[in-house]
Amino acid sequence: MAKEYPEIAILPADEEAYRTGKEAEQQKREHVEVLEQAILVEAQTLKHVVLEGAGNDAKYVDLLGDRTLHQALDGYAAWIREEKFDKSEGAVNDTGMTRLNMVKQLKTYLIPNRPLSSLTDFAAVDQLFAVIRRRPVTFRYQKPMAKKTASNLIGELGRFFDWLHKSPEWDWRKPPEFSEISRSPFELESDLEAESKEVPTYTVAQLRTLFEYGTPLERLLILLGINCAFGADQIGRLRIGEIVEKKGVHFIMRVRRKQKVRGIHRLFAATVEGLRWAMKGREDQKSAYVLVNGKGRPLWRKTSGGNRSKDIPNAWNRLLDRVCEDQPDFPRYGFNTLRDTSANMVRRLAGPEIASVHLTHRHQSSDRNLRQYTNVPRKKLFKAHQRLERKLATVFTVQDAWKDREHQYISQRTIKRIRDLHEQGLPVGKIAQQTGVSKATVYRWIPRPAEAKEAATISPAQGPAVAPA
Repeated sequence: MAKEYPEIAILPADEEAYRTGKEAEQQKREHVEVLEQAILVEAQTLKHVVLEGAGNDAKYVDLLGDRTLHQALDGYAAWIREEKFDKSEGAVNDTGMTRLNMVKQLKTYLIPNRPLSSLTDFAAVDQLFAVIRRRPVTFRYQKPMAKKTASNLIGELGRFFDWLHKSPEWDWRKPPEFSEISRSPFELESDLEAESKEVPTYTVAQLRTLFEYGTPLERLLILLGINCAFGADQIGRLRIGEIVEKKGVHFIMRVRRKQKVRGIHRLFAATVEGLRWAMKGREDQKSAYVLVNGKGRPLWRKTSGGNRSKDIPNAWNRLLDRVCEDQPDFPRYGFNTLRDTSANMVRRLAGPEIASVHLTHRHQSSDRNLRQYTNVPRKKLFKAHQRLERKLATVFTVQDAWKDREHQYISQRTIKRIRDLHEQGLPVGKIAQQTGVSKATVYRWIPRPAEAKEAATISPAQGPAVAPA
């Protein structure tokens, strides 16, 4: 009452009882403060045990009214799934899936888990970035994380904290010095060696081998990779309407989704033949894509888990398996090495600017604004395509290149030897003896008289034209 009415002097009737009661109240308050402090210390100890201990179970932290870093990362992942959901595809888009995979990696490396309440100052948050900056040893390869991977994870960690700071569902704010946190991965001695290596590419002879061993589908993949510098994603998304014909010359005109840049490529004669093969008998199918599987589904699509299908990489690996069966030292590069090989050849033929146009890059020169004021030099690009086709003329001359291959149980080298011996005039029995196969197998792989006559009289370039868009 004295505090409520300071202008009035209020005195206790029993001063001794008042003093005794006040002292008892003070002792009780001090006891409560000591008890609360003990509970707080016990709680922090429990958090430490739960977070540091086996299992890393965060449910006990929830009972203490605190949420953890990993829970926040799960919330961030849920936000990405919603933000990057593509209604036209009915799944999270490629960018979203990449970011979700990076969130999974962050949870793997940012251990032990910790409460968000412990991440309030610069040092604590910087420690998380430092885990990735130091390039931890990866669980898969048991060697330091690649510099590019570390850089990508640091970028995603920064975006996570930006989201966490703005999200009304999480009571967390960036420390004042957040912008000063270093985002650069450590340099390692191994980086110098890795970055100094040349980009892996295939030679003309190696391309010839790949084309020779390939099935019709695999041959078309090779042609699109070399002719148009397409990767697996671009090939799988190729639509029939993007193939156009002008004055007897065929082109692929399409917008590259990643760069939002329109590209155009003049097609080789062999590429046109391959596209004819791919679209043969497709009149009754409704798919707008050039390459589809046996069920009529495009080779590029999302799986039930939201990931990209592996049809094209799997086909490429099957081709490499057949080649390496006969040539164990043949280089097993990834499918997109065809894109690198194509760009490397065009650069040597026509220079860096045309190579960038060929790759459908957003910027084709050191002047990043040049594209806004000038048009792409297409004539130079088409001349480069013609020169590249002449350079690779010996690669795409396989007999019956677009004839659907039967199941084969012997290597391509053996098949070639059977046919070479047949051309030399050896009888079937001798061929079977020298190649170690049965006579039935020899008869299966030597050209039949009707086929040989047809091959001698019909040009491979004959056939229906690719339908214009």
